[in-house]
Amino acid sequence: ANRGGFDYRRYLRSQGIHWLLQVQGTDAADVSPGSPWSAAALLGRADAVRSQLGSALERSYPAAQSGYMKALVLGDSDDIDPGLYARFARLGLTHIMAVSGMHVAVMLGLLGFLLRLCRLTKEQILLALMLAVPPYVLLTGAAPSIIRAGVMALIGLAAARAGKLKDGLHLLAASAVLMLLWDPLLIESVSFQLSFIVTAGLILGVPAVNRLLPDIRKGKFLLDSLVVTVVAQAASFPVSIYYFNQFHLLSLPANLLLVPFISLLIMPAGAAVMLLEPIWPGASHFIAALSSRGNDWSFRVVDGMSSWRGGATIWAKPSLWWISAWYGVLACLLAALAVWRRVRKKKRQRSPEETSGDETRPLSDGGHLDPHWPEGRNGDRRLTRFNRHHGRHGSTPGGSRQEYDFSSLYSAGEKTPAVYVNRRFRAFANEAPRFLRSPGVCSFACFAAVGLLLFHAYHPDWPRSSAQVDFLNVGQGDSTLIRTQSGKVILIDGGGTMDFGKEPWRIRRDPYEIGRKTLVPLLMQRGVHGIDLLVATHLDQDHVGGLSAVLDSIPVRRMLWNGTLKEAAKAEPILQTAIGLDIPVYSAGSGQSWQADASTRLDVLWPLAASGQASITKGEREIAIAEEQNEESVVLMVSIYGKRFLLPGDLGSSSEQKLVREGMTEFVQPSTEATALGRTSAATGLGQPSTEAKLGQLPTEARGGQSLTTTEKDTPIASVDVLKAGHHGSKNSTSPLWLAYWKPSIAVLSAGLNNRYGHPSGDTMERLRAARTLAVRTDLDGEIQFEIRRDSLSMRLLRP
Repeated sequence: ANRGGFDYRRYLRSQGIHWLLQVQGTDAADVSPGSPWSAAALLGRADAVRSQLGSALERSYPAAQSGYMKALVLGDSDDIDPGLYARFARLGLTHIMAVSGMHVAVMLGLLGFLLRLCRLTKEQILLALMLAVPPYVLLTGAAPSIIRAGVMALIGLAAARAGKLKDGLHLLAASAVLMLLWDPLLIESVSFQLSFIVTAGLILGVPAVNRLLPDIRKGKFLLDSLVVTVVAQAASFPVSIYYFNQFHLLSLPANLLLVPFISLLIMPAGAAVMLLEPIWPGASHFIAALSSRGNDWSFRVVDGMSSWRGGATIWAKPSLWWISAWYGVLACLLAALAVWRRVRKKKRQRSPEETSGDETRPLSDGGHLDPHWPEGRNGDRRLTRFNRHHGRHGSTPGGSRQEYDFSSLYSAGEKTPAVYVNRRFRAFANEAPRFLRSPGVCSFACFAAVGLLLFHAYHPDWPRSSAQVDFLNVGQGDSTLIRTQSGKVILIDGGGTMDFGKEPWRIRRDPYEIGRKTLVPLLMQRGVHGIDLLVATHLDQDHVGGLSAVLDSIPVRRMLWNGTLKEAAKAEPILQTAIGLDIPVYSAGSGQSWQADASTRLDVLWPLAASGQASITKGEREIAIAEEQNEESVVLMVSIYGKRFLLPGDLGSSSEQKLVREGMTEFVQPSTEATALGRTSAATGLGQPSTEAKLGQLPTEARGGQSLTTTEKDTPIASVDVLKAGHHGSKNSTSPLWLAYWKPSIAVLSAGLNNRYGHPSGDTMERLRAARTLAVRTDLDGEIQFEIRRDSLSMRLLRP
C-alpha cells in the first residue's frame, strides 16, 4: 500500500500461495491424514527430528543462547531473541545463522575426518558424504541457501568420485539450473539471490585478488580471511542495500573477527553438544559450558560494535542499472589489476638482453610476441605493427595468433564466463589511445567509477528539483513525510499498532510493530539519512507507536510534541529515548514557526499559547497530564513554495471552532526574533508532572540558521491547498465551519481498510462533497504523494 513497500501478494505468489481461506472455528474444519510418503509428510518427520535435536541444545545452553545455537546449527531461527537478531543484522552477520555453504563445508569436513580415521577408501568416503548431504539439508530446514550448497556438494562429490571434478563455477551454474527447474519462483527469493551472487563472487574474485597479493607464510590465514571477507562484502553490497537499505561501517571487521571464530569453533561445538547430549550428557555439558563463554564474548563484541550509531549508514534502494554498473565496474577493476600484475611480473622476469634478442628474432624460428601490454615506445610500435600485419597473406610464415590473455582472473576451467570481457579488453588494448592502455589508468578509472556509484547510491536524488509530501499508508493511524527541495526531512507522527490486550499465550515472541516493519523500511528505502524535525502531534498509540523504532534506527536532530503526557500511553518511553539520545525536545504552542529552508516553513497553530497546558513559573515548566489527547493535538501549517498543507492531527470539531474563532486572530507571519522555547531537560524523569524540566534556549543554528520562533499578532492566513482530515475522518472532526474557513482543494483521509471504527465517517465524506473538496483516502488509494515545484502542485496515488 506504499510505493516501494512490502508487497504481500507478490510474497505469497513466490511461496506458491494463490488463495487465502479463513475457517470460522475449528469445528468447521475436517482434518484427514495425507499420504505418509508425500513431501509434506517427509518434511514433517524431518521437522520432528529437528525439534528433538533442538531440544538437546535447549537443555544444554542458557535460555538467552539456546535460540541462537538452534539457528546456528540447525537453521531454526524461530526462538532467537529479536533484539539479538537485530544487532547481528545491523552488522551484516545474519548469514552466520542462515545455514549455507559454510555449514555444509564444516559438516562434510568433520564427517570426512572421522571416516578417514576409520581407514575407509577415498571412494567409500565420497559415497558416504554424498549420502549424508540430503538428510542434513532436510534437518536444517531446506532453505534456498542450504539447498544450493547441498546441490553443489552432491554434484561436486559425484564428479570427484567419477574423476571428472569441474570448477566451482560450473557446479554453481548447475545447481542454479536444477533449483530453478524445480521451482522457478525461487528467483524472487532474497536468500537465493544472495547465496548465488556471493558464491559466484567468491569463486571469481578470491583467486583474482590472491594473485595480486604477495605470497607469504606468516599470517596467511588472516590474509585469506580478509580477502574472502572483502570480496564477499563487495559482491553482496548491491543486493544488501537493495533489500535492507543499510550498511554498517564496522561490518567488515565484525565479519573478519567473528565469522572464523563462530564457524570454526562455536558451530562445531554446538553440533557436538547436540549429538552427545543424549548419549554422553557430561561431555556435552562441558563443551556447552565452554562454548557458552564464547557466545558471551561474541554477544559483547556485537553489542559494542552495533551500538555505534554513527557507523550505521542508510542507503536508498538502488536501481537495476546501478546494480549492473556496480558489477561491471568490479569486473573491469579485477581485469585491469590482473593485467597490471602480469605486466609487472613479466618486466621483472625478462632481462634487457632477452628483450633485445626477441625483437630481432624471426617468428618462424620460434620468436615470441609478448601477449601483454609492453612497456616503452618500442613495445608500442611492435604491438601496432603486429596488429597491422597479422592475418594478411604474405605475413611472416609460422607466426601464430597472439591474444591478450586475461585467464589469470580465473582458476582453471573458469575462462568461459570471461570470454566476452576478454574480447572487449583485447579490442580496447589494440584500439584505444596509448595513455588509456595503461593498466594503472584503467584501475584508477575503475576506482573513480566505484566512488561515483557510491555517491549516487547514497544521494540518489541529488540535486533535488522539487519538494515532496507523502501521506503514508500506516493502517489505522497517521504518518506524513516531508522532504524539502534542499534535502531537509520532516516526519509528522509514526502510526502505531493498536494493542487491545491478549492472553499471555497469544502474545508472539516477535509481534508485528508498524514502525519497525513498515515505517522505518520505507524511510530507509527513500534514502532518509536523518530527520531534521520529528513531530508527535499527540500521544495516542496510532500516532506515536511507530516513533520508537524511528528513534532507534534513524538519527533525529530535534523533536516537537504537544507538551503533555498521558499516563496510560506508551509515549513516555519514546520521550525518554529521545532525551537519552540528547535530542532537543520542544513543546508546541501557537505562534511558533520553523523555517526549514528557503522554500519550506512550518507554523504551529495549536495548542494555543494561553491554554495552560504547560504552566511556566520561575524558569521551570510543569508537564501536564492529559488523558484525552485528541484536543491537545499539534496543528501545523506547512508552506512549500506558497502551497499550503494543513495537518490538524486528531483535533475535534469543538477545538476546530475555537481555533477559527479565537486562535486565528492571534496567528501571524513570524518575525525574525527568536524567543526561548521549552526544552525537556535530560534530567526529567517524565513519569509524573515535574517541575525539573528547565527552559532551554534554542539558538539560531549555524547550519542554515533554522530556529523555532514565536511571533507578534497580525492577520489570519488564507485558504489551504491540501487538508488532512482530522481524526481519520471521524464524524466529530472536519466540521462545516472548518471547511468553510480553510476552503481546501484536496482532503486527505488516513484510515485503515475495514477498520473497526468505521473511519472515515459518511457524514464527513458528505461534508467534503458539499464543500466541493476532492477526497483521497489511504485505505482505498494507498500512499498519497504530492510533488511541489515553484509553479505547480501534482498528486500521485498508489492504489493497493
